[in-house]
Amino acid sequence: MTTTLTPCIPFGGSLRKSGYGYGQFQGRQFLAHRLAYALNEMVHPDALKGVVIRHRCDNPPCINVEHLLPGTVKDNVADRVEHGRNLRGEQVAQSKLTPAQVLEIRAAYEPRSVDANQYVLARRYGVSQSEISLILSGTNWKHL
Repeated sequence: MTTTLTPCIPFGGSLRKSGYGYGQFQGRQFLAHRLAYALNEMVHPDALKGVVIRHRCDNPPCINVEHLLPGTVKDNVADRVEHGRNLRGEQVAQSKLTPAQVLEIRAAYEPRSVDANQYVLARRYGVSQSEISLILSGTNWKHL
């Protein structure tokens, strides 16, 4: 999605904490970019149920229909990763570990050890054995 774009058109009304605009249409509240896309396509916003309206410009308040395109949740997640906005490590609200602890776990792990197996490390750090396994395999915390 690296094409030359026309300038963004920022929504002039209320914004959510996430930066997305919102407004009323036929007595109901909609995200401004979804509403702009729906009206441009001459469909009711309800016709877009299950469709994610993505921003090519990566600018949440933008309502320029040239910057908007339909997609899936999977497409939207790929956009987030591509633009470097994917939460990871301590940024994830449910994370119980720090990067230093993850590195400690990787350094301390000894397969089939009585003192440093996955179950012992899980108890020591207050997480599940499966979380330890995902850390050791590089599935979780792969950026470290």
